[in-house]
Amino acid sequence: MKYSEDSLIEQPAINLFSEIGWQTLDCYSEVFGEEGTLSRENRSEVILVRELRNALIEINPECITNIRH
Repeated sequence: MKYSEDSLIEQPAINLFSEIGWQTLDCYSEVFGEEGTLSRENRSEVILVRELRNALIEINPECITNIRH
């Protein structure tokens, strides 16, 4: 067994999140840009704006008029 951060921390965490129903993605080969995998410009963008906006609209459809693009 290879001892690395990936095998000891990342993969067990990803498996746990999957087991409790969270959606997980392997973004090792992520495509950046507005139409990319997660719609972010680079790896340092930690807030997934497209996903956040869609979730906000789903839980509060009236907020659509107040969302800045």
